[in-house]
Amino acid sequence: MLAAVDGESAAGTSIGEDVPWDPVIRDVQQALAELGLFKGPVDGRYSAALKGAIEQFEKQYGVIGDGEPLPKALRSMSSVNAALQLRRSLDDTRRRQIRDAVQALRMSPETRDLLHAPDRAGEMRVTCGTTPTVACLLAEAAATIPK
Repeated sequence: MLAAVDGESAAGTSIGEDVPWDPVIRDVQQALAELGLFKGPVDGRYSAALKGAIEQFEKQYGVIGDGEPLPKALRSMSSVNAALQLRRSLDDTRRRQIRDAVQALRMSPETRDLLHAPDRAGEMRVTCGTTPTVACLLAEAAATIPK
């Protein structure tokens, strides 16, 4: 837990007293809110809700460390947020590329049959095994896109 905010604010005021506004605490609140961990007001004041959000962050992403300065902790939270946003962006790009490739393959009669090549029983089969064929990989790609 961050010792700099656990039980006291940067100005030394205990939780429960009139805690002064702090721009770094506001930034920590904002970073945790963007991660979906902080639901309270982004007002720059340390609160029990912020303490709980920091604890949740540490459970999910690792302990920031006792006595960690707030700016360094904020960089850690921002890095996690940036990594999660990059992951979502890459996943979105992958889904979009698969969708576009499947649509392009469906436009040509030569490749359309590869996407929908049934097995002998007339059922679609999407199991490529250890040596996948082009047809099987295309079928797997097609299976990931809702029809």
